[in-house]
Amino acid sequence: MNGEKVAERKSDETRAKIFDFAMAFVEQQGVDQLTMRRLAERAAVSPALIIQYFGSKAQLLNLIYDAKNQRVMDLLNSGEASLDGDTTEDVLTNVISLLLERDMAQPELTLAVMANAFHWTEQEEAAFTERLEPFFEFMIAALRKVTPKLSYEEARASSVLMLMAYTQAIRIILKRGSDKASALSWMHMHVRLIAGGIRSL
Repeated sequence: MNGEKVAERKSDETRAKIFDFAMAFVEQQGVDQLTMRRLAERAAVSPALIIQYFGSKAQLLNLIYDAKNQRVMDLLNSGEASLDGDTTEDVLTNVISLLLERDMAQPELTLAVMANAFHWTEQEEAAFTERLEPFFEFMIAALRKVTPKLSYEEARASSVLMLMAYTQAIRIILKRGSDKASALSWMHMHVRLIAGGIRSL
């Protein structure tokens, strides 16, 4: 039993090491330069082992993007970042601002994951939605704080709508190579429309 635990620990350590190398590779050289062969050379493992641990390049990129999502959640959980504001517009703008920081840091990664999403299975889609739940809860709480009459269901529907608008917009923003200030300005109309809808409920 001890031998099995040691082997399992070594396997976990190797997987973590490969993942760290993959994240560093994407940050330093970009998504397009990442191949299983190059990653294997850098991590001093076989390409087959990487495929065994992570599947395809697309699946590996999804995991790297998830790690960036987790950093956002860590900031929210620690209080270093907040979605709170004085108005509904403030809350929605804070949501967009935080997501832009994540997505504009590595535009190629964001675009690659968005492209991969078109080929997700139902299970992958469901897993992604589940991973979004904690972020939705922060949005819902922040919206209900500034609009107390808003029901949980209305706040959730508003949050989903805002994220859907953001998902469509971020692809265009990244393709244009916009800076954050321009992106926020362009998204302001979306914010005003959704905030107006919330106030009318």
